Amino acid sequence: MPAMLDVFVCASQVTDMRYPIELFAFASILLAPLCAYAQPEEAPAPQPAGRPPHGPTLYAGGGAGVLPDIGEATQQFRLIAAIPVASWAMVELFPYGHHFEATSHHGRQGVTALGIGVGLRAVPWPDALVRPYVAGRFSHLHFWPDPWGEHEGPGTDSYAHTSHHRWAGALGLGFDAPLGGRSSRFRIGLEAETLLASGPGTNLGIGGLALVGYTL
Repeated sequence: MPAMLDVFVCASQVTDMRYPIELFAFASILLAPLCAYAQPEEAPAPQPAGRPPHGPTLYAGGGAGVLPDIGEATQQFRLIAAIPVASWAMVELFPYGHHFEATSHHGRQGVTALGIGVGLRAVPWPDALVRPYVAGRFSHLHFWPDPWGEHEGPGTDSYAHTSHHRWAGALGLGFDAPLGGRSSRFRIGLEAETLLASGPGTNLGIGGLALVGYTL
């Protein structure tokens, strides 16, 4: 109904009310398409901000740390598959590794620790732009070579040592955020972790990681 009134107003601007009503009606019919086209278009309603993606996310990260009980620095790397099981919780599956220097009865040498683990990550504000989280983790790892292992076979260095089975529990605190806008599937993050492990030698690790991720 408002559009029809606009047509009559438009027609009245090109006709004179002194002319017969038939002329006014004829002008209204002829000018209807032009008058309708001339109406200003309404601006589209603003769209709400995008919701962050909430699918499984793959992370890769690296960083540094320290083994306080033996006073050695570490280099660290980790791959994480974080799988949502609730709006606020993710299960983590991850291989990881540390590299550090240690001293055995064979002298000082480089050691690589390799492990695989599972964890549970709690994300209290899953829709926030910056998402803090806390993660509890459990893992199994081996040192290669193991400076604190027992000799096995005829070798004369630490590579002839047995590698102790080590079990570790860890607590991680961190945050991540989208890279390139709220709805971006790429993510970046930072994390600090404290790890306690069984076995001889070193049992305490503290470190930090920088992470990049992609949500599937």
